[in-house]
Formats: sequence, structure tokens, C-alpha cells
Amino acid sequence: MNPHFVFNSLNSIQNFILSSKIEDAILYLGHLGTIIRMNLENVSKEFIHLDDEIQILKKYIAIETLRFKEKLDIRLTNTVTDHSILIPPMLVQPIIENAINMVYVI
Repeated sequence: MNPHFVFNSLNSIQNFILSSKIEDAILYLGHLGTIIRMNLENVSKEFIHLDDEIQILKKYIAIETLRFKEKLDIRLTNTVTDHSILIPPMLVQPIIENAINMVYVI
């Protein structure tokens, strides 16, 4: 997990609170907590199920959608039905994070 992502997330939560957008702050914090928990659970694993990576991606996209509001519209659909597919943890999330940063942050 990119340290800038964590820092930006905390700044976004702070901005929501300062702007009296408490519901957004609570939602954001809930998604962030889930992402951190799932990453901590997966950090020692060599491989995780693709479904688990997709769940992390959905939470990550939900956070970025809150952060960028109308500017970001990403729909993640999973059409893979083979639940035995294993991938290294955090394989896809950094790619998605970098793509969003290239389009919306730079």
C-alpha cells in the first residue's frame, strides 16, 4: 500500500470533517479500515484468491470515488467464475492507484 495513499486518505477524512461532511468521513474511514485490515491479513501470504483482491479493489475505488466525487466513475465487474485463481497480494491495486493518480492528481 502506497504511503501517499494512506496520507491522502487521512487528509481526505480530515477535510470531510472540517467541511461538516461527517457521513462521508465515516464512510471513508470504514472503507479505509477494511482495506488496511485486509492488507495486514494478506501481507504474510504468498498468494490470495482473486476474489479477495477484487474486494480490496472495490473498497479502494469506493474511497477514491468519495475523494474525487463526480470526476471519477469506475465500475468494477467480476466475470471470473473460477474461485480457485490465486495471485500475489496487492498485485492489481497499485496499478489502479497509479492510473487514477495519473489522470486525476497530476
